[in-house]
Amino acid sequence: FGTCTDIEAQKQLAEALAHAVASRDEFLSLASHELKTPLSSLRLQLEFARRKSGAGRADTAERFFETSLRQVERLTRIVADLLD
Repeated sequence: FGTCTDIEAQKQLAEALAHAVASRDEFLSLASHELKTPLSSLRLQLEFARRKSGAGRADTAERFFETSLRQVERLTRIVADLLD
């Protein structure tokens, strides 16, 4: 005995799924880069400014840097969670 089953619809569905997964992966890669790059740059600029401000900086400046860096870290975690 034998059967003749048309699996064309299943093949098309599998191809559509593979295309959707590839599109998703491409989007996540692009989104990851576009969201993380400005945050990395901002963090580096803040760290640089903090170091250049010297040892005699005021408490207000130190609080500014601490708050700014903490918020950048918070945004970084949000972006990571969003991408996950």
